Parts: sequence; C-alpha cells; structure tokens
Amino acid sequence: MSDSIHDRWTRPSVILVATDLSDLDRLIPHAFQQATETRARLILLHVLSLGAAITGDAAVLPAYDPSAWMDSAAKALAPWCDSAIKRGIVCDALVREGNIADQIVAATRQFQVGRLILGTRSKGKLEKLLLGSVAEQVLRSVNLPVMTVGPEAHLPVATPYAVEEIRQPLVLHATSLRETSRPSAVLACQIAASRGARLLLLHVLPPLDEMQCEDQRTGLESAALQELRLLAQQPPP
Repeated sequence: MSDSIHDRWTRPSVILVATDLSDLDRLIPHAFQQATETRARLILLHVLSLGAAITGDAAVLPAYDPSAWMDSAAKALAPWCDSAIKRGIVCDALVREGNIADQIVAATRQFQVGRLILGTRSKGKLEKLLLGSVAEQVLRSVNLPVMTVGPEAHLPVATPYAVEEIRQPLVLHATSLRETSRPSAVLACQIAASRGARLLLLHVLPPLDEMQCEDQRTGLESAALQELRLLAQQPPP
C-alpha cells in the first residue's frame, strides 16, 4: 500500500456523507468530529431515487415530484452546512437523482473522496434488504474507508447530571490481513485515540481442520496472530 493511499485514508481531504435526510442528526456529529480532526472538506449528499430505495422523512419532503423533492432536500441540508461552516469546516450540499449506489460511487470519484459515511436503519425486512443492497454495492465499488452509522451509534454527550462511571469505549477492527490491513489498522487506531477508546483487532481463521490439512500453523503460532501483533505495534497516525 503506497504512502499516498495511506495518507488519504488517515488524513482525507474530502469526507462524503450520504444521507436519506432522516439520519442527519446522528451522522453529522460523527462527520463534524472527523472533519475537524482531519481538516477535511465535507460534502453532504442526498440521492433521490425513482425506486425510493432510501426515502426521506414524509413530514419534511412533499409528495413525489423530482424538482420539488430536490429543492426540499437542498433546503433540509442547508442548515447543516451552515452549522459546519460556523465550526470552520468547509461544507457543501449535493442533491442528485438516480440510482443511489451509482450516484454515491460517482460522487466519491468526482470529488476524490477519502472517506465515506453512510447511515443504516433497522426497520422492516424490505428496508433492510434495500439498504443492505445499496451498502453492498457501494462497498464493492469503492476502495476507501466506508463508515456505517446505525440508529444506536450516538456520540456520548457529557451532562452535569452524569454520576455513573462511564466505561471506556471499545473500537473493534475486523481485518482480513490483506493489502489494506496496515492503513486500515492505522485508521482504526486514529478513531480509537480520538475517542479515548481501547482498540481490539480481530481476524477470523479458517476451520482448524482446513488449516491442518494445508499444514498451516495454528493457535498462538499462526501467521495471522503474528501479523496482528505487527499491526498492534504500528505507530499512531
């Protein structure tokens, strides 16, 4: 992995936030935090799809009319851009129409995006299927860090009434130990450090009998564990 790709992953110049508009309240805190840490430009993207694979909040957007929906979506994104600018973050809103995954991928290439943030939801089976399909298409089509933020992934908020002990957060980094393992591990370390979290590196080995048939070392002597130890010794970004 070249140093240029390594730097683009850990210090992206552009972060793209793909939103269905109903998830902005939980995506934006993560986007603001990461843009501030990396001094990246933010692009907030909403894609209007004829298939409605990602639907907006019916209370916010009008009945289907492409021009009206796009105008309303732009208005919904504008306050978030203004808030980013007040924080010293360069931010632009982008509304497009078409296939959601294709438009997200096209935007990552057009703007040379170094990091992508997506929202996920857990409702009906059909929504899970559609949202999963979009995420899978995007993941298969881009070579950059993609961060998905679920409905329970809220950043902690300090309050004067908090008296319970706050547990140290945990960042789990599952790795295939392939070409991108080192830069992705450095990125995971960067995220963990910014949140004061413990970092756990995880790699899943093939079944034991398969490894023994191929005469591969297992357990504490496995090549995978040795590689994980090397990753854990990577210097902080």
